[in-house]
Amino acid sequence: MGYTLQELMQGLPTERQLAMAVHFVQLGLPIWTEFAVDPAARSYCDGVVGMHHVISETLPARALALAQCVLHNPDHMSTADRLAECAAIKHEFIEPIVALQDGDWELPDAVKLIFYAHSNMVEHLSGYSIFLGGESALYVTVNQAIDALETSGHMHMQALRVALQPFTGGRAPGE
Repeated sequence: MGYTLQELMQGLPTERQLAMAVHFVQLGLPIWTEFAVDPAARSYCDGVVGMHHVISETLPARALALAQCVLHNPDHMSTADRLAECAAIKHEFIEPIVALQDGDWELPDAVKLIFYAHSNMVEHLSGYSIFLGGESALYVTVNQAIDALETSGHMHMQALRVALQPFTGGRAPGE
């Protein structure tokens, strides 16, 4: 009998869920970095006041680095320092996320998914672990990263199943 990704993640301790999120977001980071080389691709004009914005090329990588630090070296930062770093990175995501939702910034689907995945991982690190619909931020992060990897062609389903195996005891969801 198979199980879903969401069921798999619900059965894992939070630290393993974070490890899974870090793993898949890291696999998906090249989707962003390949896209973000061109500053014009990272820029938009907001429709409300007409301001021009350029997203930092390193924003998703910094979000990933913070999550890796929390996961692999939790004593490296005090809770206050971690929350301050989360707040700073989260603040950088706010306007681009609104621009995506308002249609002011259009991205290819895979790029949008991996950008959202990085943002949602920071949401978890900031203490927002459950979203409005009851889904965990880490489940949403992993789901978006996997979708981005498949949509972009960076990884196909068989490779994604293999990438899931360290978290599943050898069985992938749906098997």
